Amino acid sequence: MHDFNHIYKVLATSILETISPTRCVACDVPGDVLCPSCASSLPFIDLSLACPRCGAPYGRALCTECPMPGSEEALLHPEEAFPFARARATLSFEGGAKKIIRTYKDGDELRLDAVIASLLCAAIRGRMRQFGQTHLSHFLTVPVDNETDWSDTSVSSSALEDWSHWASALAYVPASPEAVRRRDFDHMERVAIRVAARTGLPLAHLLTSERKTHDQRELGRGERFANRNGSFSLAVDTTGPIPRRIILIDDVFTTGATLSAASRVLLDGGAEEVRAVTCCRVW
Repeated sequence: MHDFNHIYKVLATSILETISPTRCVACDVPGDVLCPSCASSLPFIDLSLACPRCGAPYGRALCTECPMPGSEEALLHPEEAFPFARARATLSFEGGAKKIIRTYKDGDELRLDAVIASLLCAAIRGRMRQFGQTHLSHFLTVPVDNETDWSDTSVSSSALEDWSHWASALAYVPASPEAVRRRDFDHMERVAIRVAARTGLPLAHLLTSERKTHDQRELGRGERFANRNGSFSLAVDTTGPIPRRIILIDDVFTTGATLSAASRVLLDGGAEEVRAVTCCRVW
């Protein structure tokens, strides 16, 4: 059924492209799925100013978004302490960034997986991405196995560490079974395959969604952490030791509840350190 649905969507997309050509997800101008103008005006985060712990913009010196070790908030809510060591995000979750994520996940625009993968590569390498027409066309047309990591040519905001040299493997936050049935694909698995191809990191399918959870968008901060607690487990087909240094990717960092729950499973399973990377950061 999954294969049939995928083939059906591909055929339907081809027919729709003939009837109604591709339009930019951000401005609706015909042409590319993300036009050069909208790509260049995305709300990029300056990683040299961002909080190294949670990835929030402007939090390097003093972050107001994450509970610092020893703070009153951390003592009152120890369950909300982040188990991942560091975090990065490429975009603030606003404007065109919101439209990219929502159109990819819920609008069946699967070509955006290449754009999201490129944004994640930028954060992993510690660079600010500037999309150009040539780069965007490359992402949307070249097969995954032949893709180039164009973040190597990005404009760097500062000499930040390239995490692809640090990591042993790449992992991703899996979608819930309900979400996979609704969309007919795991949105972060598709992106992770592209990120792994570009960075050269081995992709480890380490996590599985353990149980049904409430929609995180309907919950407050504390409720999000409680909702995600115990929602992931190690994949049953995981063999051999867990990679020591893992980059864990997801689409959006809101409170860190989802990334925290997934990171704890990896650390409990034997990982030495987990670093979180997302396309977007809510703040």
